Amino acid sequence: MEQELRLKREAAERAFEAQAEKDRTLMRLEELRFLATSTKDLDDDAYWIKKQKQLIKNKMRNDLGDEDDEDEDE
Repeated sequence: MEQELRLKREAAERAFEAQAEKDRTLMRLEELRFLATSTKDLDDDAYWIKKQKQLIKNKMRNDLGDEDDEDEDE
């Protein structure tokens, strides 16, 4: 009985992690798509789009730095 509960809990944890990874992947794809947005023909919104692009780039740099730190720990 205890082992069955442990297996169910582990399965639920794996499902939760899989969904979280899927969400992170989708967010990254949306960010990459946004980075590809051209501001060439936009006057009013170009400034804000460029600011948002810079924030995304900074976040990605930080994420890459975190991954490098994890690799060093192993």
